[in-house]
Amino acid sequence: MKGDGLLTPLYDHLVKLIIAQGYLRAAMFYSFFGTCKKNNVNPYEWLKKVLEIIPEYPANKIGDLLPQNLKI
Repeated sequence: MKGDGLLTPLYDHLVKLIIAQGYLRAAMFYSFFGTCKKNNVNPYEWLKKVLEIIPEYPANKIGDLLPQNLKI
C-alpha cells in the first residue's frame, strides 16, 4: 500500500493521524493521573470507579468524574 502512488499521501496522513491520536490519549491520561496525585487520589481506584459508572452517567455532569470531584 505504501507505494501505490495516489494512496501514498493518504496512507502517510492516516499514519500520522493515528500516532497523533495516541499521543493525545497518553497526554490525557497523564493529566488525569497528575491530577490524582495532586489531590491525593489513588489513580487505580479512581479509574476503576470511573469505568464502572461512566456508561450510565449523564453527559452534562461529566465534570463530576474528574479526580478532584469524584468521591471514592
